[in-house]
Formats: sequence, C-alpha cells, structure tokens
Amino acid sequence: MKKLILTSACVLAAAGAAFAQGSVQWSSISFSDFTAQTNTTVSSYLSGSKALTGGTIGNTVGASAGSFYYELLYTASGTAAPTTLAALDNWSDSGLEGESATSSTAGRAQVLPSQSSTGVNGPAGFGNAAGTLSIDVILVGWSANLGTTWSAASTVLNSPSALASVIGLPLFGQSSIGVIEPDPSGTIPGAAIFGAPGIVSLLTPLYPVVVPEPTTLALGAMGALSLLALRRKKA
Repeated sequence: MKKLILTSACVLAAAGAAFAQGSVQWSSISFSDFTAQTNTTVSSYLSGSKALTGGTIGNTVGASAGSFYYELLYTASGTAAPTTLAALDNWSDSGLEGESATSSTAGRAQVLPSQSSTGVNGPAGFGNAAGTLSIDVILVGWSANLGTTWSAASTVLNSPSALASVIGLPLFGQSSIGVIEPDPSGTIPGAAIFGAPGIVSLLTPLYPVVVPEPTTLALGAMGALSLLALRRKKA
C-alpha cells in the first residue's frame, strides 16, 4: 500500500513538473520581428491555397485598433507548422491576444491593453520545474469580421455555413514557429516571445479564406449521399 501511495505521489509530482506554468513576456509585439500584411493574390491554406485574380499585397493599415486580432498558440517543441485546419486545432490556446495597433506605421500589432503587463504566467504546459521544457509558439491572425476572440474565429473557420454569413472578406494567417523556454519560477518578465529563437516573422501574410460556393457544397453533399447509398447496396 505504501509503495502504491509513493508511486502515485511520484506520478503526480512528475505531471505537475511537466505541466507547470511558466512566465513569458507579453508586453509588446515587436515590430522588428513581426509585421502583418494582407495578401489577396492567393487564398489561405484553409481553403486550398487557390490563386486569385486582382489581388494585392501590402502591410495592414493601423489607422484603427481592432481591424485584426492575433492569438498566441503553443504546442510541444518540434511540431511541424500547421498546413490544415485539423493540424491547427492540435495547437493549444495560450489565452494571450493581440490586435492591430493604432499607429501611423502600417503592419503593426499590439497586445490587448488588458494584457499589457510586463510579463504573464502562461497556462499549464508553459514550463516545468527543471526549466528544461521548450515549447513551440505561433501567432495566428485573422480579420475582425471572423470574431474578436480566437474561440469565436476558430468556430467560424470550422463552419462553411458560418463563413458564408461573414460580411466582407475574411482573412487568416500565421507567423513562423518560434521556440521558447518559459521561466518555470514565474519570475517576471519571463521568456521573450519575439526575436530569435522565438517568433521572427517579418511580413507575415493574412490570406483570404474563400467560402465554398453553395453549388459546390450541394454537390459535395450529394456525392457523399451517393457513396453512402452505394455502400448500403453492396452490403
């Protein structure tokens, strides 16, 4: 019995060390390391990366805050960059959010004013007791017409019908992957998110998310029903 209790205690201690919090710097989004652009010459990988006509490329305009939103996602170190929505869903949400900055300089982003402290303690998974846990981080960005939070935006992106109801052109993109080691002691300001080896992604593009045409959706549904009927007939 004592051995069982001791073993359970060791397992819980190890789990706590592996998934402890860690502090990171979230006081600013460095313009020298992250610059946002819109690229409407090609669609987002979420809709198949199709070439578009009449598109343009340029830095996002920072005349008003809240035109675009950004969220820091993280996962275990060594994970490949997501290239599908399913792969993106495997990344965890840190709860750290930014938005397009009110600035005369295009392409700037800022952390939300409510999260603009020098440093913050991230969620479970942001550090361990030994301070040896590296995690991968990316910054996803989207246009405000998809929602003001990552939870709302990801819900819309996962629903063709919800996408079809979006007013205006929905845009989505992500930075390159950065690798950080959050401070497990919770000491502020903590690990730097921007700048090598963290996120260094100048001219990060936000691409249009092309909504499937209603006829395409209908044909897809009819095809799925036909396959199901054929399967039942063979059975």
